[in-house]
Amino acid sequence: MFRKLQKGQKGFTLIELMIVVAIIGILVAIAIPSFNQYRSRGWMSACRSDARNAFTMVQAWMANNPGLIPLAAGPVTGPAPLGAPYIGMNVSTGVTCTVIPAVIGAGVTTTHAQLNGNFVMDENGVVTADTLASK
Repeated sequence: MFRKLQKGQKGFTLIELMIVVAIIGILVAIAIPSFNQYRSRGWMSACRSDARNAFTMVQAWMANNPGLIPLAAGPVTGPAPLGAPYIGMNVSTGVTCTVIPAVIGAGVTTTHAQLNGNFVMDENGVVTADTLASK
């Protein structure tokens, strides 16, 4: 299992191993914050995408039901279908999507479990609030 070093063979010294461990530690200290930023941006994109998809579902429902007021749906936390009457759109993991009825001031709101703030679109598809930020 363990072999003794033959004459003329040398191994690594403790100092050399400590230097390698220190370099790896520095690389990790640089990489982790960058990785967290990438994850946060991904979650923000999921919220925005789900809000736009929910808005499209509401518009499709309104096209199929002219003259009717869009109904409320949610809050739905992903991964789950948005729910009646907007069947067919799944919400991403960690995202909570709520369709607000037109009586209150129609729109779509999404939030994420790992983020602060929310993303809101009104009945015209205009972004009225985008306060998504890392925790």
